[in-house]
Amino acid sequence: MLRQNYLKLSLIILGIAVLISFLIIRSSSHSSPKITIDNPKPITNSVAQAFSLEQNNQKLTADIENLKISDENNLTLKVADELAQQILQLNEDNDLSSGKLQVPNEELFSEAMIEKYKSYFLQNLSFTKLDELNFGPDNPPFTSFKYFVEVFQIIYNRKITDDILDAGLQNFIDSENPEFIKDMIDKLDGAIADFKKLPIPSSFADLHLDLINLFNARRAILAALYNYQKDPISALAASQLFDELDNHYLDWMKRVVEKMKSDGSINYFRF
Repeated sequence: MLRQNYLKLSLIILGIAVLISFLIIRSSSHSSPKITIDNPKPITNSVAQAFSLEQNNQKLTADIENLKISDENNLTLKVADELAQQILQLNEDNDLSSGKLQVPNEELFSEAMIEKYKSYFLQNLSFTKLDELNFGPDNPPFTSFKYFVEVFQIIYNRKITDDILDAGLQNFIDSENPEFIKDMIDKLDGAIADFKKLPIPSSFADLHLDLINLFNARRAILAALYNYQKDPISALAASQLFDELDNHYLDWMKRVVEKMKSDGSINYFRF
C-alpha cells in the first residue's frame, strides 16, 4: 500500500506539470487560467465491467517493441482538452482583459476525478475474444485437473507469478527505469500467447477467457506505466486498478477450484 501511495503521489505531481504545460499550449491565445478545485461529480466503474465481452470485443495489439501511444489514446491530452474547452465556454462572454476568469469547479486529483480517469482508461481496454481460444477434449475429471496444471505451468514458466511481477514493479518505482516494465510486458505477452494456444476443455471456456483478459488488463496497466511521462493521467488511472485486479484473480482461483470440485477432479490434487 505504501508503494502504491508513493506511485500515486509521483504520478499526480507529474500529471499536474504536464496538464499545465498542455493547457498553456492549447490556450496560448487566451489568459492562462488557474484551475480551482471544488465539488466534483462522482463517477463509478469497475474492472469487472470492462471484462464484459459484449462491451469489449477486440484484442490487444500493442507491440513490445513499439509501446508509444498515439495522441488520440493519450488520456492526459483528453483531460487537458476538456479543461481548455470548459474554460473557453465559461468565459465566452467575459472580457478576459479585465483579469477576471471563471474556471471549472472540479478538483483534478480528487478521488471522484480519479474514478473518472479510471472510467476513461477502462473504456479504452480491449480484450481477447472467445473465437481466439483453442479447444481440446473435455473429459472430466482428468481434463479438468490437466487444465489446472497446464495453466499454472505457464504462469511459472513465463515468470508471471505475483512475487515476480511485484518485484519488477518495485524495481521500476525505485529506479524509474521503464525497462523493468518492458520486461514484465514481454513476460505477459509470452504467457498470453501460451494461454491462447493451450487446448482447453470447452466447459472451461468462460474461466479461461477471464484468465487471459485479467492478464490482458495487467499488460494494459503496465503499458500505461511505461508511458507515464507522456501520459501521466493514464498511468495514474492504471495504478489504481492493481487491487481490483488482484481481487478478480483471487475470485478466478475460487471459481476454478469450485469447477474442479463439481467435475470430481479435486482428488487429483491436494490444495
